[in-house]
Amino acid sequence: MKFLIESKRIFRIHTVCVLLFAIFDSCESPNATNPPPPDVGFISDNPVEQIPFEDLLELVQERTFNYFWDFAEPISGLARERSQSLSTLTIGGSGFGISCFPIAVERGWVSKDEVLQRLDKILTFLESAETYHGVYSHWYNNSGSTIPFSALDNGGDLVETAFLIQGLLINRQYFSESNSKESNIRDRITAVWENVEWDWYTQGQKSITWHWSPNNGFDINLKIRGWNESLIVYVLAASSPTHTIDKQTYDDGWARNGNMKNGKKFYDIDLSLGEDFGGPLFLSQYSFIGLDPRNLGIGNVVWIITSSCDEFAFEQHTQFGVVQNPKIPDETILDVAEIGRLGVQQSQC
Repeated sequence: MKFLIESKRIFRIHTVCVLLFAIFDSCESPNATNPPPPDVGFISDNPVEQIPFEDLLELVQERTFNYFWDFAEPISGLARERSQSLSTLTIGGSGFGISCFPIAVERGWVSKDEVLQRLDKILTFLESAETYHGVYSHWYNNSGSTIPFSALDNGGDLVETAFLIQGLLINRQYFSESNSKESNIRDRITAVWENVEWDWYTQGQKSITWHWSPNNGFDINLKIRGWNESLIVYVLAASSPTHTIDKQTYDDGWARNGNMKNGKKFYDIDLSLGEDFGGPLFLSQYSFIGLDPRNLGIGNVVWIITSSCDEFAFEQHTQFGVVQNPKIPDETILDVAEIGRLGVQQSQC
């Protein structure tokens, strides 16, 4: 019996030693082990035919548009927050989808009449949905009631509203015919746009606040400051014909009196604005769905795009197609209100 017990102990010690040797030996040289062969058994005898790059871009863009068009919530016509959230409607995301409507018409994905019908449905929903001094919530259900984004965020969301207004104004410009259908759509978009009380969300200060709700007020108290995706808020606020802001609100609020400048270099790239390394790409995308940044300078703040960008290929979607590689003229300083007007009048998507 004693021999059997000792044998078991020796066996266990030996086993532990072997395992430890295998572990430490593999840890000492992680690159010495050859990777397993690739699993290529799933590749069919007839691989997918390659298509030209431009055709691939067209396909990806059309399929992306289809999310906002085919998968829209049927009562409101607005975009769903995500594919798993069938009953949650997103205001900012809907603005992105709406901004694509003119492109979809020009490329033949949908007809002009179909878009006018969809805009009629969307505007009917927006005209009766809960708003907070003209500002929409981040989320809604299809009855037009707010779905809280968080415990305190159950009222107006000015940034999401700006993305919505941006998309609507693009369509207001595109549908410019004098017929009754297009005139009606333009007038209703104008009413939604002019109802937003951008100035009220300043709280009487020289900056704009992101959220407000009837029961929580400005408790979140998140100031909209640059640089991030929210430039369009100040552009629209400055250009509002009914609830405008002054230039100092832009300077003190968004530009932080010049403190949103960066001026450092990362990976041999000069970073003019924003946080180190630039942050997520969407920080520099969302506001330029409707705002053409070429040749724009803002007060004493560095240029949004400077003449050094001549080296890059830009594309601007317009109702007449795509203009490639435009020559960027010398920089021009524009008053913030002038930028606002340009943002509204030249929203060409």
